[in-house]
Order: sequence, then C-alpha cells, then structure tokens
Amino acid sequence: MRDGGLWELYGGVLAQQESDGAFHFLRLPSDLRSIEELRWSVAPNGHIAVRDFGIEPSQDLLALVESHIESDFHIFYTFSLLNIALKGALIHFPIEYTF
Repeated sequence: MRDGGLWELYGGVLAQQESDGAFHFLRLPSDLRSIEELRWSVAPNGHIAVRDFGIEPSQDLLALVESHIESDFHIFYTFSLLNIALKGALIHFPIEYTF
C-alpha cells in the first residue's frame, strides 16, 4: 500500500490517493484468469479536497466527492465523474448543503 489516505478495492483494481492528490491504480494479476498486472496513475488538475471516491474499472470511471467548507454552517460538495483512461472530467456538478 502507498502512503496517503483514501483507497478502494473494487473489481480487481486497487485505487489509492496520495497526499499530492494523484490517484494510483493497480490491476491485481491472476494466473487462473490470465489477467496481467497493470499500473497507471491519474493526477487531477490543481489541488482538490477529495472527501471520498469510487471506481468502476469495467467502465474506466472514477467518481470524486470534493468538500469545500466556507464557514461552520456552510459546506459545499462537488461531485465529478472522470474517465480514468482519458483522464478527463465527464460530469462536474455542485451540490450545496447548509446546516
């Protein structure tokens, strides 16, 4: 495991986010299913405060939840879907929560 915070294991792929914001992916090998190990990385543009993420390796999707705290009573979340292979945002939309 890499140093950092967030990680997820889904569909035979281990995804980890490092402290610099980059995501690293490892497809776990399997001799029985003739699957070779594969490693790749995606670095988002600029610094983003990722609160959580999810992956769907079969569709090359990375879903990000970013949190933005504007005050003690106002939290702003942004949800993004990115294509892992193309390294680009597909959908990016804000949702605002006020407590």
